[in-house]
Amino acid sequence: MPLDVLGLAEEIIRNIRIGRAASLALYVLQLLEWLSLLEDEYKLVKYTTTLRLTPH
Repeated sequence: MPLDVLGLAEEIIRNIRIGRAASLALYVLQLLEWLSLLEDEYKLVKYTTTLRLTPH
């Protein structure tokens, strides 16, 4: 049974591409999550600042 080196190489390349796509997708998701947390933090700061500046 001959060793299918070309098929093996194609499979490795395909897996590397999938791995890169997956890691890129994960990076984008983490970035979006971080931006979301940043936005929540901004809203909280804005809200507390508004409370402080509003006369009671």
